[in-house]
Formats: sequence, structure tokens, C-alpha cells
Amino acid sequence: MGKTILLSAIIDFVMAQNTVSTALLQRHFRIGYGYAAEIRDYLEKEGAVCWAKNDPRPKLDRARLEALRQNGDYVFRSPAEKHTAKRVPKGCGTSLTFPIGISDKGTPVTADMAYVANLLIAGVEQTDVTRRCHAVYDALRQNAPDDTAYFWIAPGRDEAQYRAAWHLNDPVYTEKAAVEKCLDELCRQMETFYEYVRSHGNDFAQNAPRSRTFAFLDCEKTTLLSAKAKQSLWSLLVKGRAAGIHVILATTTKKSSLFDMIPWRIVCRTADRACSVRLSGRPGAETLADNEFFFCTGVGHQAPVKIIC
Repeated sequence: MGKTILLSAIIDFVMAQNTVSTALLQRHFRIGYGYAAEIRDYLEKEGAVCWAKNDPRPKLDRARLEALRQNGDYVFRSPAEKHTAKRVPKGCGTSLTFPIGISDKGTPVTADMAYVANLLIAGVEQTDVTRRCHAVYDALRQNAPDDTAYFWIAPGRDEAQYRAAWHLNDPVYTEKAAVEKCLDELCRQMETFYEYVRSHGNDFAQNAPRSRTFAFLDCEKTTLLSAKAKQSLWSLLVKGRAAGIHVILATTTKKSSLFDMIPWRIVCRTADRACSVRLSGRPGAETLADNEFFFCTGVGHQAPVKIIC
């Protein structure tokens, strides 16, 4: 069975937040986008949520919400129960396995970050790249252990606006000095692991201070990173996985030496054919729609899978 949620629990949460959004429902109840969208659509259909003209913020009808509470035993069931890719089947993969989506052939596609050191998300439109980056974050949180740490690095953005737009409670770093400090701290965390291994030997590596950490680097252009930040990022890409640190790099940069360190890729629509070949190993990404992307598990080794979301 998929995850079920009582309508009364949804009403309590929505009234406490005094707003509602798909992303907010996803993060709080740890559910997928489709499930959260169904709940939001239900509330809108019942008249409990409405949007005023020229105002993107939803308005709550508290009287209507209280009326719906009479149906408190109403249960939402995930629409993803009807799809084989709703979540990772029990016994398959690790706790860091998450669904990528459904391929154009109708088969579910998953990725396991326990085996994927890092992930590159690239394309020509920053909105597409950022949206896909947060989709990976939402999918990961559905199965990842509660003690998993998440860091958001978005150089050049407005921290408050970025946090509010995506309803983030995790640390967000946007200023140059803060970005450098965050990456440097992650490197120190990584070196603590390797120092333990050097001191105790490989036989004791399993007892080393390894953490589950995901560093999401939403960087429109890698040129926004300082030389020091790039050096720290390079170290994390090379050695971070063993220490339990994974990097998800989302960028519109067409080419970077950092890309060679990340064979696992999500490629959104690219600017041209040459860029598509450079990022995914084949042409075609230049014609992708907004709801499509290529998932590559190793450029030049295996044909990318076209995902339709």
C-alpha cells in the first residue's frame, strides 16, 4: 500500500501554515509531486482554496476548511499506487534509491545515490534545471533516512527569496564567502573520515565518521564560483562519496572541467545539437519539451533514457 493521509491532518497543516502549495505538501508529508498536486486540486475543487486575480498567493477559506473537517476520516491514497515507479519497491535498492520517472517506453527508472557518487543536472533554461534539481531533492526525501543532511548552495541568488520559493528549511548559502565556507566545511568533514581510515586502517573504515550528506549546488554559471570554491568542489567530487557526501550540480553552463567528474546526468533541453552531444553523448536534447529530459548513467557507455514527467 502507498502512503495514506487523513484529510483532517491536511486541514490542520494547511490552517497552521495559512497557505498551501504542492511543494509545501510534498516536504511536510514526504510524498511525491503527483500525490501533493491531487490534494491541492481537491482543496481547490471543494472551494477551500482559491486564487485572487493578479495574486499568485492562494487564499484559504477557513469556514470551508472547518466544514470539510466533518469528513475527517476521509483518506487520501497516493495516485502513484497505480504506477510501478511510485516508490522504490521494498527490498530493491538502498534507502538512497529514488524514482527518476517513467521512460518514453513506459518503464520506471530509478537511481541509487548509494552507488551514484554525484549527479549533474544541465540544460539551457535555468528554470528547468532548478525545477529538476528540486524534484530530485523531493524524491530523495521520500526514502532517505531522517538523519540525512541537505545543503543548498545558490551563488548570486537572494537567500530569502530562494528559500521562500522552494519552502526550504535546510541551510541555504548564496553569498561568496558563505559558499566558500560551506564547501570548505564539507571538505573538512570528508577529511575527518579519511584521517580516521589512515589512523585505523581500512579494516576499520566501516566505523569511520561517515555521514549522509547531499550538497545541492544550484549554480546558473560555474563562473559564479570562486577559485577556492571550485577547488573544494573538485575535492568533493573526487573523494566525497566514500565519506557519504554527494554533490548534485545543477547549471546552465555548456562545458566545464567539473563535468568530466560526473558521468551520471539529467540533461534538460539544450541550446543546440552540439551541446546535447557534449552533455548526453547523443543529439536530441535540443528538441526536448519542458516535461522531458535525458537520464544518462555514463556518457559514451550506455544510451541515455528519455524520461517523460
